[in-house]
Amino acid sequence: MGNKISSNISSHDDDNDDDDDYEDLALLLPTLELLVAQLEQHEHILEDLLTDLRYDERLQNRRISRTPEKARGNRKTFTEITESLTETQFRRMFRMPRTTFIKLCTQVCESVGDDVFKSENKTRSQKKTDNATKFRGGEISGEVRMAAYLRIMSGASYLDVFMIYDMKTKQIYNSFEKCLGWVNDTFTLPLVKALQDMDVKFFEELSEAFSQASNGIYKGCFGSLDGLVLKIKRPVITKDLPNPGVYYCRKGFFALNCQSICDVRKRVLWMSSKHIGSCHDSRAFMDTSLYKLLQDRKEFLKEHAFFLVGDSAYNLESFLLVPYSQAAPQSDEDAYNFWQSNSRIRIECCFGGKFSMFYINFVVVVSLIPIHTLHILPSILLLLHRTSDEVWTVLAHSKI
Repeated sequence: MGNKISSNISSHDDDNDDDDDYEDLALLLPTLELLVAQLEQHEHILEDLLTDLRYDERLQNRRISRTPEKARGNRKTFTEITESLTETQFRRMFRMPRTTFIKLCTQVCESVGDDVFKSENKTRSQKKTDNATKFRGGEISGEVRMAAYLRIMSGASYLDVFMIYDMKTKQIYNSFEKCLGWVNDTFTLPLVKALQDMDVKFFEELSEAFSQASNGIYKGCFGSLDGLVLKIKRPVITKDLPNPGVYYCRKGFFALNCQSICDVRKRVLWMSSKHIGSCHDSRAFMDTSLYKLLQDRKEFLKEHAFFLVGDSAYNLESFLLVPYSQAAPQSDEDAYNFWQSNSRIRIECCFGGKFSMFYINFVVVVSLIPIHTLHILPSILLLLHRTSDEVWTVLAHSKI
């Protein structure tokens, strides 16, 4: 009996101990939760402080690197970079004589304004010049931008350009885009305006030059027309371009169909490159604004006996003469084909000679433009300046 009572008392004491433990745990848990919350709060505060310290350190390092003592040397001017080049070397690098390059920069500067072009030959605010020299090594002049632009157009890599002209990669691409816009705003092609104004003198001068080339036999021709396929990178399928395969031309690569007209001296008068590579020359030409303008001025051209010449890919028009097909040897048709070909060959020479100086430009420019917008963009064209003693080559966009 006694043993049974003692065992009951012992069991009761164990139950009380368990209750005390539960009470202690109930009190301890909120305390632990509070401590965890405080630790997390302190952790966030420490992370913010560490982030601020890292930012201050980067800012301090940037300030130190931009001090005059540690700043890089002043950026060289275009004159300093090229003064050691001979005339032959200069022409090979930029595809034009030194005097022509200066003339190009002068005309672009006058067109866009010196505040935009920033010619190294003109003075500007001393404060801006000092700040640019102190923190960036000096301003990038319009001459340097134009030189980098022409070097890329001539086939140079941006890796070579940024080493020569002390420019970053982003600055090279920005300069390329700026120069392309400057040239577009400065130069235009003459044929469209001459047709719109019905400028008889303009067409007479062109016709007379072609006539002299044929000893006065073939008169009235004012331009030679032909098509050229411009190789581009393979387009990708997008929402706006569901079928990029249409750019694949019969020559075995992706391309644009470029229609161009030149005069007897192989100077480009007009160009359009808005059509896909698989498009036929005749279809591409008939779909241009120039063709519609020629149709509107058909009577004017017929009245003065002015016309273009093209190969057998084009349809015969009153303003566009093509060769006879299957002309018998030594016949009148064969004689006509000879002199027609004598005038038409000018555009072939233009493609082979003049275009080859800047052929890389088409690949470069097209690579920088989304392919699905190429069919609505103005044409990339090669503008040859009308000077007899200089070869003046500039890239621009046609206006029609």
